[in-house]
Amino acid sequence: MPRIQMIRKLLVAGGAVVLLLVVICLAVVFSLDLDRYRPQIETKLTSLVGNPVRLGSVSIGWERGIALKLEDVHVFSDPDATAFPVLKLGEASITFDLVSLLKRRFDFTSVELRDLDVHVLRAPQGRVKVIGVTTEVPQTETGPVATSDAGDKVSMPPPILVRRVHVVNGTLRFTDNSTTPPMELEVNRIDAKLSNVSLAQPFTWKAKCAFLSEQQNLEASGTLQLGVGEGQKTVLEHFSLATDLAQISISKINPLLQSRYGLAFSQPMRGTARAHLERFVFPPEPLSGPVGSLEVREGGFTIEQIASPVTDMSLVVQARENKIEISSLAAQFAQGKVKGSGFIDLREIEPKMNFSILADHLSLEHLLGGARQDESGIEGLIDGSLRGFFPLKEGALSLAGEGEWAFPDGLVLHMNLLREVFDRLAIIPALVQTLKSRLSKEYQEKFNVDKTFIYPGRLLYRLEPKGLEISEFRFASDDFEFSGQGRIGFDRGVHLRGIFRIDPELSQAVIRSVNELSYLAQSDGRLQIPIELTGRLDRFMVIPDVRGIATQIAAQKAGDLLNQLLR
Repeated sequence: MPRIQMIRKLLVAGGAVVLLLVVICLAVVFSLDLDRYRPQIETKLTSLVGNPVRLGSVSIGWERGIALKLEDVHVFSDPDATAFPVLKLGEASITFDLVSLLKRRFDFTSVELRDLDVHVLRAPQGRVKVIGVTTEVPQTETGPVATSDAGDKVSMPPPILVRRVHVVNGTLRFTDNSTTPPMELEVNRIDAKLSNVSLAQPFTWKAKCAFLSEQQNLEASGTLQLGVGEGQKTVLEHFSLATDLAQISISKINPLLQSRYGLAFSQPMRGTARAHLERFVFPPEPLSGPVGSLEVREGGFTIEQIASPVTDMSLVVQARENKIEISSLAAQFAQGKVKGSGFIDLREIEPKMNFSILADHLSLEHLLGGARQDESGIEGLIDGSLRGFFPLKEGALSLAGEGEWAFPDGLVLHMNLLREVFDRLAIIPALVQTLKSRLSKEYQEKFNVDKTFIYPGRLLYRLEPKGLEISEFRFASDDFEFSGQGRIGFDRGVHLRGIFRIDPELSQAVIRSVNELSYLAQSDGRLQIPIELTGRLDRFMVIPDVRGIATQIAAQKAGDLLNQLLR
């Protein structure tokens, strides 16, 4: 018994001595002024990232382990560190596991990053890099060796484990220089939590952030395996994302639309969007089986330049077997319906989105808004189609396509187009008044009505970044036909140019009233006048080619005079 008691006393005494030594060591460590070594730490960090690094302060403490804190971390792009920092970190707190340090392992209890500001750049060739970080990820020569799918030996990353990573109030800016013009996106107010982060095995993560919004409107989670070793691939699995479209700020998204299309939202969007991705590998590899999906429900939006809102929008996108397919797109629009479909073939060298959209019985009155008394509005129903694509390497807004608009029941134009054409023929003074005084009552009525009924017709167009390039159109009424080419912008701007051909019977009646117009008649007896419609869809002007008409009349008169002289 006395011997056992002696052993106990010795063990207690020994433990007390060890504890005292640990406390003394920790006291010595914590009493160190690490700020004195800040230049050496900056030099080491500079060699790691490849650009000058400057620290505001460095300190050490105890927070369930040895905690190293760095404040005001700035990375500069120029050697003298005088420019604006390209990468910023307000505070980094790194807590080490004391036992793992004694065993020479890189295990961290936690890493907390506050006010992180990172700018990611995608080069025209497709390579992605973090601005401010120019060095490559180092490969370890002493780490374990694995075998790739091809049978080659590849280096594995060093054994590093971080039990918890927390990013608070982060900002990620992304510049895609592979598009024309370059696309700028920003994600801010990032709050991300990662668990058991390792370079050698998958880890879970979840995040909230603000994307095109003043508040956090995106929630995402998944599992990530970082492929940092040679021959390794980055694998994202079980990814899910949800957002409320109503929280997207129109003041943030409108500049993107205006720069490409000249369009803008007049009201916040509506609806919810959910995305799921079972597995994504980078660099990409062939897909097999169902991979992921995207769904938009009860969506809607209102474009400033279009009177009618888009409502009850639903969208279903599915990814499977090397193809991303828009299996369903439907919406209510302008008292009519819109539906569409599309796909991306990922086996193509340069994949692109192919799409087809059909519009059924859209009301022009709801599209353009009801015409006021002083406006040349249009009423009627139209059907439309659009088939096109956009190359993914140029961004989703660089789309192109072609289609057709048809008005099967005809249109009503709130202006007398026939009268407008003759009113503008300034080379013959008071032309309309002369016609009205000399024409029969039946023909005078054609110049007195204030509307023009247009027969069923169509126009063919090509989709351009900011509008529709009209390759062919043909409008006809009881008294005329107008055909040609032109352009209609998404801002409602219109410029149509073509030939205005008047019915032969009316042409002859007009010529009998005003003889000078005979010089504009063709062999079929029709008066043919080159004109332009320019302005806006709700208020446009009719401009005859007066100079061309004058030249034609002069040439005809000169020909007649020459014939008389020859006789």
